[in-house]
Amino acid sequence: MRGWCCVVGLAACGPTTSSIDEGTSCGDAAPVMESIQITDAGMRSFGGVDRPTVQVSGLVTDADGDLHIHTVKVWYDDREDGELSEEPELVQRFDLSDSVCGVESATLGILLPVGGSDVPPGTDVEFGLVIVDAAGHATNGGEPVFGLGRTPEE
Repeated sequence: MRGWCCVVGLAACGPTTSSIDEGTSCGDAAPVMESIQITDAGMRSFGGVDRPTVQVSGLVTDADGDLHIHTVKVWYDDREDGELSEEPELVQRFDLSDSVCGVESATLGILLPVGGSDVPPGTDVEFGLVIVDAAGHATNGGEPVFGLGRTPEE
């Protein structure tokens, strides 16, 4: 089982539920990913076990503010070739707040455990990231924004 955490400025773990319906539209603007970062996030607990962790996040803006509910899609592989699998390795929905149409900018992403059946340790890994807003609009037309990072050792 893969572990995960949401990254919103400070990391907050776990999915949340909300009374806000997914698909709520605040306008027709697609979110824009300004940058992608891959960083060593140190040791984190996943299922009660401390694991080295990598953080994959992007600075995202959305003119119509509907990042209050968003979906993070992450791809990764250990081949630096600008290509990733068709399907993302992880897709997770998050709810930032009950403030409909009130989130126009945020650092969004995911914390991934390293080793085991997850992200390979001590390796240069190519990551792809897509953020989808509450209305279903995706960054970069749904194509992953790429970043390269070295994962921590186990």
